[in-house]
Amino acid sequence: VSTEGSFIPVDNYSKSNVDNIYAVGDVTDRIALTPVALMEGHRLADTLFGGHDRPTDHEWVASTVFTSPEI
Repeated sequence: VSTEGSFIPVDNYSKSNVDNIYAVGDVTDRIALTPVALMEGHRLADTLFGGHDRPTDHEWVASTVFTSPEI
């Protein structure tokens, strides 16, 4: 499996450069949030085992900014 630094590059279906090897979550150079990793894993499972074509979409990921003092 090829790497770019400490990350594994994947396509929109979480597939690496090697057939039948996939990666999701923090090991990829995507958004490093637990809910995002869960979404990536669910979409991969739906694609591989559920008969659905579900590429990963990171367009609408919620984020929060905490400030001190509160605004």
